[in-house]
Amino acid sequence: MNRTPGHESHVALTVAVLAAIVIWHGGVQDGAPTRALADAPSRFPTVLDNRLQLERLAAEPELVTPTGICFDRRGRLLVIESHTHMRPKDYVGPPADRIRRFEDTNGDGRPDRWSTFHEGLQLAMNIQQHANGSVYVVTRAALVRLTDRDGDGQAEEQTEIVQLKTPCTYPHNGLMGFAIRQDGMLLLGLGENLGEPYRMVGSDGTELHGGGEGGSIYRCQPDGSGLERIATGFWNPYGLCFDPFGRLFCAENDPDASPPCRLLHLVPGGDYGYQFRYGRSGRHPLQTWTGELPGTLGMVCGLGEAPCEIVAHRGALWVASWGDHRIERYRLVPAGASFRANREVVVQGGPEFRPVGMAVAADGSLYFSDWVAASYPVHGRGGLWRLSWRKPPGPETPFPAPGKLEQQADRQRRNPTLAGLQSSDPFVRTAAVWGWAARGGLGTIDWTALSSPAARVGMLRALRWRDDTPSKDTLTVALRDPSAEVRIDAIRWIADRGLNEYRDAILKLLDTNKTDEREYLIILAAAQWLATGQVTHGGQISDELLVGELKRQQRPLRLQALALKRLSPDNPFLTPKQIGTYLKSPNATLRLEAVRTLGQQTSPDRFAPLAQVAGDSGQTSIVRAEAIMALGAAAHPYQALLEQLASDAIPAIAREASRTLRLAGIQTASTERKHTPNTPAAQAIDAWLKLVDTPGDAESGRRLFFSPIGPRCAICHRLEGRGGRIGPDLTRIGQTTSRRRILTSILQPSAEMAPQYVPWAIQTDDGKLRIGMAYPRHGPPGQTYFYDQNGQRFTLRTETIEAQMPSKTSLMPAGLEKQLTADDLRDLLALLASAPSSPAAP
Repeated sequence: MNRTPGHESHVALTVAVLAAIVIWHGGVQDGAPTRALADAPSRFPTVLDNRLQLERLAAEPELVTPTGICFDRRGRLLVIESHTHMRPKDYVGPPADRIRRFEDTNGDGRPDRWSTFHEGLQLAMNIQQHANGSVYVVTRAALVRLTDRDGDGQAEEQTEIVQLKTPCTYPHNGLMGFAIRQDGMLLLGLGENLGEPYRMVGSDGTELHGGGEGGSIYRCQPDGSGLERIATGFWNPYGLCFDPFGRLFCAENDPDASPPCRLLHLVPGGDYGYQFRYGRSGRHPLQTWTGELPGTLGMVCGLGEAPCEIVAHRGALWVASWGDHRIERYRLVPAGASFRANREVVVQGGPEFRPVGMAVAADGSLYFSDWVAASYPVHGRGGLWRLSWRKPPGPETPFPAPGKLEQQADRQRRNPTLAGLQSSDPFVRTAAVWGWAARGGLGTIDWTALSSPAARVGMLRALRWRDDTPSKDTLTVALRDPSAEVRIDAIRWIADRGLNEYRDAILKLLDTNKTDEREYLIILAAAQWLATGQVTHGGQISDELLVGELKRQQRPLRLQALALKRLSPDNPFLTPKQIGTYLKSPNATLRLEAVRTLGQQTSPDRFAPLAQVAGDSGQTSIVRAEAIMALGAAAHPYQALLEQLASDAIPAIAREASRTLRLAGIQTASTERKHTPNTPAAQAIDAWLKLVDTPGDAESGRRLFFSPIGPRCAICHRLEGRGGRIGPDLTRIGQTTSRRRILTSILQPSAEMAPQYVPWAIQTDDGKLRIGMAYPRHGPPGQTYFYDQNGQRFTLRTETIEAQMPSKTSLMPAGLEKQLTADDLRDLLALLASAPSSPAAP
């Protein structure tokens, strides 16, 4: 073999990759422990509630890659041990999943004997003990009842009482969540299933069909009969639990590029807004995470990354956050007929602490399983932990008792009224919808007699829950309704069912002046879906449709501004003449979007008109400042203009010009950077928070975000419809993420990376080492695609990749605190921590 240049570094990397692979080294004999616990984790988790203490009870090889856990009727712990989740070809563990049973024979709270209760399952997720004596296990494809008939400690009877029939086999987006109601009823969560068609089949032959609508919640009797769907609109409802009052809560897992994961209060008839058919991004106008669309419900609050199990314990909801390496506790605060919640982090671990399943022991201790490593494929590591009270904790804090509105919602489910549909509380309205759907006979409703838009939306929702095919008269009347809420709900129904015959009628709604921004985006998105049955990457509206909208002279100028905002800036339609027309528009919003579009174009011809706008006193200061920012890409040729504008009497103009000169490295007497004395290190987050404590300017922060020089955030990140797609969309980050965490991500970009944003170190056969983010693109066989740190795509022949491993360094540049001033950071925080200016923007 020839030794190519850099061969030694190639060998070193290959060895490093191999060294990072952990292989499970064979089975464990049942009975007493075969060895002491594995060495302590490199960073033992920290308990942040000083009333509690944490201890690790088991580790590999006694227990590997565990998922769901529960206690049986004799207080023994049952733990699912996964051996099939993305199983590598060279994996040497057992051929199927098994359920390990841990016993504490001497009463000290620590397991001293373990055995196998059952084996032979595939992709097992959750497990619960039922009062009828059976143990129920949820696998990706079935709800399984296990029975130990002869009492020998092993389940010899395995019965699939609910089956999921689907071509999709991805491990953790099928059946997953599971809970048992106080009366024995079974609740079952189904994930988004990659949008593939499916059939849910109960033990009595009941079949429910779906595909594309996202995850749903089902319920059935303990024998699998009476299967029915009761809620929808989820990504992956991994964790389900009931509180003492019989309320059902969900920890929704894995929202891809659209944070946050959600804590949800589940009620019959609830639509929680997500539909897989409209793309994984969650940014499509026909999707919502926060109850913005008519007929949908919002979240209690956001959860940590990749939440798994959720349990109700001592007046709070406890959640295992796999991605944030912690145990969280949520205290509910009544909010109408539902709740909001306050979060406390109880246990915080490091990268090798990844809790999954959770169960409450009889003594009030919390036990939880630990996947340990970031790897999705089974890897031979694992752990079991106990969180216990240092001393008796005293009286239990109660869950909030049902208030008046919650009681009203319960009555509406049983005896619905029109007043219930018109309630100001969305959970009361949803309860009334469920009640009306159960009544039947809705096709004979006199829609003209429903004077309230809320009542008309409610009846439309009730019809959908009955799975009635909408009549032409119903949809025609709804599309002509004076209320945008009713029209939007009708449009959603039409798009969801793929009723293409209504596409022209939907588009005609844009000819009127009553369409607002939210409805405008929904109309275009629905029209695109009906025409193509496809969603563009990131859930955006196609350029073809947007150009068509811009060509329609009858459209209001404010709607043309929205179309321009979402059109690719280098689209051939946007000639200098066309942009010039928009820059002369009487509508200030259209002028602003025109200069933003001009600034994002790649043609060098853009700089002359930008300079003209920057110096035009007839334009607003916001439009001029935007043009100045865009001139940063040509700061040296336009240095004289920028220096002139740095002395402008308008503060926003002067400041933006000065900053542009500074970021371009052009130092003058007026733009010389003033360093803050004793600038803190990037790791000193508390000191930085104090330094940037005063309010910033969000508009200035937006310009810095999109600046072609400086931090260049928009290369990777998207904000309100503009920017790159390599990193997460930051439009709503301020609604779900603390100011501290936002600042930490700016100053320490490699400290915490979500799994989908971890770049790869790639070694090729020519001895070169590259760093890139995987780009999931379909192309010719044998090609692999990546993004580099400049946001540029590059392609490698797959056969030339000799090794690759996750990089510990983010593509986002470190050291921004050395490039930006404290004012710059204040402005960025003001932008990112604020609510989006366009709540419905994709």
